[in-house]
Amino acid sequence: MRLLIAAQSAFCFIVLLVAGLFITTFERLSNQTTGFSSDRILNLETISRRPQQAVFWRQALEHLRATSGVETAAMTMWPLMSGESAVSFVSIDGAAPAEMFCDLLNVSPGWFDVMKIPLIDGRDFRAEDGPVAIVNQAFAKQYFDDAKSGRSLV
Repeated sequence: MRLLIAAQSAFCFIVLLVAGLFITTFERLSNQTTGFSSDRILNLETISRRPQQAVFWRQALEHLRATSGVETAAMTMWPLMSGESAVSFVSIDGAAPAEMFCDLLNVSPGWFDVMKIPLIDGRDFRAEDGPVAIVNQAFAKQYFDDAKSGRSLV
């Protein structure tokens, strides 16, 4: 009987220790910065009965920007942290597309300002830009870290 009580006490101690570690980890993660601001952001999801041309969505965005009370607006395929993603092949400097995992998020010009995401280098998208990308630091370090290459991110 004493052995059973000792085993149960040891088990309870281990459970309490693990629970304390989970709580500490959760608290640290909940106070971790996400890299974007969710303050004063309203996500609107639109659904159309049939596919619309890009010009339709640009006009809808301009109409939304002109609406009273709206500070600024931008479009994206889906909200950040929604769990959705698009994977694609990437071509760097016109080379053949590389076989690498690359999570893409299509956004409109001004989206970085709306989400208050600072750009470390380069510039935001412009309406006249062709197929270009803004990449994160990990991508830039892996593919553009060679100072002699003379490549720019945007």
